[in-house]
Amino acid sequence: MSDFDTNLYSRQIRTFGIDTMLKLKNLKVLIVGMRGLGIEIAKNIVLSGVKEVKILDTNKTIINDLGNNFFLSEENIGKQRDISSLSKLRELNPYVNVDILQDDLEQKINDFDVIVITEIMKTEKLFSINENCHNKNVVFIYCLNLGLSCFVFCDFGETHIITDPNGKERQLYFIKNIEKSGIITIDQRNGENFSLSDDSFVKFKEVIGINELNDGKPRKIKFISKKSFKLEEKFSYENYKSGGIVEEVILPEEKKYKKLKECYYIPYLENEPEINDYAKEGRNELLHCALLAIQKFYDEENKLPEINNEEDAQKVLINAKTFYEKAKNEKEYWINHIINLEEDIIIKVSKWSKCQISPLCSFLGGIVSQEIIKATGKYIPIEQWLWFDFFETIEKLNGNIDRTLVGSKYDDQIAIFGNEIQKKLNNLNIFIIGAGALGCEYLKNLSLMGVSTDKDSSTIITDNDLIEISNLNRQFLFHKKDIRKHKSKIAVEQAKLINKDFNCKNLELLVNEETENFFNEKFWKKNDFILTAVDNKIARKYIDNQCTKYTKTLIDTGTLGTAGSSQVFVPFKTCCYNDILDIPESSIPLCTLRNFPSKIEHCIEWALDKFGEFFTIPIEELQKFLEDKESF
Repeated sequence: MSDFDTNLYSRQIRTFGIDTMLKLKNLKVLIVGMRGLGIEIAKNIVLSGVKEVKILDTNKTIINDLGNNFFLSEENIGKQRDISSLSKLRELNPYVNVDILQDDLEQKINDFDVIVITEIMKTEKLFSINENCHNKNVVFIYCLNLGLSCFVFCDFGETHIITDPNGKERQLYFIKNIEKSGIITIDQRNGENFSLSDDSFVKFKEVIGINELNDGKPRKIKFISKKSFKLEEKFSYENYKSGGIVEEVILPEEKKYKKLKECYYIPYLENEPEINDYAKEGRNELLHCALLAIQKFYDEENKLPEINNEEDAQKVLINAKTFYEKAKNEKEYWINHIINLEEDIIIKVSKWSKCQISPLCSFLGGIVSQEIIKATGKYIPIEQWLWFDFFETIEKLNGNIDRTLVGSKYDDQIAIFGNEIQKKLNNLNIFIIGAGALGCEYLKNLSLMGVSTDKDSSTIITDNDLIEISNLNRQFLFHKKDIRKHKSKIAVEQAKLINKDFNCKNLELLVNEETENFFNEKFWKKNDFILTAVDNKIARKYIDNQCTKYTKTLIDTGTLGTAGSSQVFVPFKTCCYNDILDIPESSIPLCTLRNFPSKIEHCIEWALDKFGEFFTIPIEELQKFLEDKESF
């Protein structure tokens, strides 16, 4: 396919599979709102390789937008946000049609597979757009970033088919024996246990003696033990002779979703949403009251509450109390999870509802982008509301915070954390190891936040790798013209375009014992934080030793497909990376074996796998054919 570069999308294909990738390349997406959250989603989805992304935001760019939209600059102030963001979005991926929606949104719903709204709208307008989307089976996503709190609502329509709920590799087992009682025992010669559960489905092949099992039909199982299972169907198990392979089967699941209007005032009836933080019991429900209160304020005032405005916050609080009392009086199930109405939380949501800060835009933008991918049928969508807050980030701040806005790109941050914290960010010295996908995201956020913008501070990033075509799919600071250039050099150049005051420097050195003459005591002690974005444990362990030695806080992150992790290690306050017990893997992951071998064991296993593919399996198949041609 001329418009499908398998080299560009190679990592994504390995994660999602070619079938999902082919569906993705036909997806048409509309994103409403081009502040920090909207641009983050747009960036991710353009990189993913959908067919079309249209954007809509006719608002004029203001100075605050430069602290969250990484594609806007001072020259865009006063100009339309969507037009100002368009050209740089187009540069991300030449295979994606990126444009501005020129027509009325509700007249063009049929043109899209997914519609994402990232800015607040009148409630009745939202209901109307969602109603149209629902009836036409267009995925509707409403998401808001309100300072330190955020929300997502997803409606995947009247009928949505989930073809693959988790993306995990399908389990495959060899049969050792089938007893007359019907218990099927697997061959455990390589140490694998039977890990499927009751109500899982499997199919069979190459079973000698019970030919009706080899029809490829999915069959439900009953788990017996780590080495055996049973079928719910009856067969003449006495006929079993030998052989057989069992393969896990995932059956498509059809789901129906509610419209926004149906679960707006009552977000759920019985099935409680997943709790994201068990230390915040009832917080989901409290945040929903806050959202309803903000929406009511917007319906009445045609604007969000002003930043740190006490009068507006009190109006929002009254709204929240009204919704809370009404739900209590009507004995709604969901409201009982709120132990007490924490007024302080409602006030904070109100005071910072106009603010968007880059770390939360990245966080929520990643979640929403993954929901868009789910329109292909891959993975299970959110059910249907998701609430988050990060108010713990301000718990330790003293009471005398200077939140006076100064008319700068950092005003949204200052409004929340204050000028004192902003000055500390300006003065920070950061060392980043790795300029890949995570490294690019680090630089983007740090530059937007104003980190290392004081003349005596700096952020240093090191990476000795060169840019490859496959990097462009997720390392958004790089473009095709940068291929075979040093990652760290190009990343720094692009980060400075986001914020010209960002004092960022690049190195092309590995961080190990051989470079300790450069990464010496003076170097380590100068930096305030160490951020790792490396892909191997040996490097992590060495860096952790240095951070412990020089008492530096280490923030370690990693990704694997759709999974990610982040850990903070503070010397003498938390454990170290090296303290974490590594649980040995029972087997080498297939993706590592085929695509990313980094140890001699990987090469040996790959060779054994290929030997079997070339010299063992074909001979066994040939032997079966020669012994019984009709059965084969």
